[in-house]
Amino acid sequence: MKDKIIMKSKAEIGGVIVPLVTPLTPGEQVDEAALQKCVNHVIEGGVDGVFINSTTGEYAALRDAEREHNLQVVSELAAGRATVYAGISDTGTARVLQNIDVAAKYPVDAFVLMPPLVSSGKFEKNRGCY
Repeated sequence: MKDKIIMKSKAEIGGVIVPLVTPLTPGEQVDEAALQKCVNHVIEGGVDGVFINSTTGEYAALRDAEREHNLQVVSELAAGRATVYAGISDTGTARVLQNIDVAAKYPVDAFVLMPPLVSSGKFEKNRGCY
């Protein structure tokens, strides 16, 4: 698994980090223009980082191609302007590793992985999940 972890930068975690929503059209497609507007709005407002494909961004409801498109749009738009956090959470280890590979193709600064959706709440019991 070590060969799967890629350090993209030495970004410091801190400041205001905004978990971005994923705006959708009435037909439930990602609204790219609205996503770009959202990214520009929060960055111009002074945030330190943007977090794409988080729970706020409805990552679990998006198809893989939509998640990747979000990563591309947001990371390229925010690169050099704000720290980019890429959500890589998913339903299993293989899918998380796949999400890391996809996110590593774009100018993201950090990966964010939340605990399993069904969790005991005790760190020691969940340690093996990662």
